[in-house]
Amino acid sequence: MFMKNIFTLIFFMSWFPGNSQFQNFHDFNAQTILGNDTSFSEFYGKKILVVNTASFCEYTPQYASLEQVYDLYHDDYNFEIIGFPCNNFGNQEPGTDSTIIEFCQNYGISFTMMHRIGIITQDTAPIYKWLQRANLNGVGNFPVTWNFHKFLIDEAGNLVGHYPSQVQPVDTVITNWIQSPSVLLPTAAGSVSRASGITCISSNPASDQLLFRVDGPGTKTTISILGLDGRLVRQVYNGITDKVMTINFPVNDLQSGVYFIVTEANGIRNSSKWVIAH
Repeated sequence: MFMKNIFTLIFFMSWFPGNSQFQNFHDFNAQTILGNDTSFSEFYGKKILVVNTASFCEYTPQYASLEQVYDLYHDDYNFEIIGFPCNNFGNQEPGTDSTIIEFCQNYGISFTMMHRIGIITQDTAPIYKWLQRANLNGVGNFPVTWNFHKFLIDEAGNLVGHYPSQVQPVDTVITNWIQSPSVLLPTAAGSVSRASGITCISSNPASDQLLFRVDGPGTKTTISILGLDGRLVRQVYNGITDKVMTINFPVNDLQSGVYFIVTEANGIRNSSKWVIAH
């Protein structure tokens, strides 16, 4: 039991910024395409899609869908896109910053564009060294092999996903993640949403089960577990509650990790971050 508790504590702490030996997205600086120095710490609290762009690539039309996603989610979901022009792949971005700006006007680009950089060259930009190397990001080696490779950065500055050129910006794997709960939501034991009449009475982290108390007869109730990417992992409950009831959901088959518990009842939707640690 002692060793199990120690493992749980170590696992739980490892998810919080400041406890890692690795750098964070917010530790970096870069220059915008207009020549302004920018600290990525300015993006704390926002989800970020980082993409390397090119003007003469088969994937260049993705500029349009990138702008579409930005328009849809920028304001309501604290979402940003940062584009890094790069000429390393097929020499498909040969222009200067000024000609790239002019080209982007064809797509009405309003998200942040950066100064043209190197990604796989000797002078690779520091942020792209971090994105691609496990010894820097603490997550994995994710080499960029072509234009319009997409990286996902959460609100705390952690690298949480990446997708190759073929994955469209409007793919649900990206848009679901954008709409997923913030990782900066407080992690607390006890109530998931007392206002909605749903209370989780398990401890957080949870090791073997999640126990919910549902109040309010005749209430349409849903309880779901989502991954950090916003995808549904398990549907715990979906139905009409005709009495005060207790729902016991085993989590033994879930991998250890961070999840979101999303509840909805009485017209109130709530989410909170939970850790499963076996």
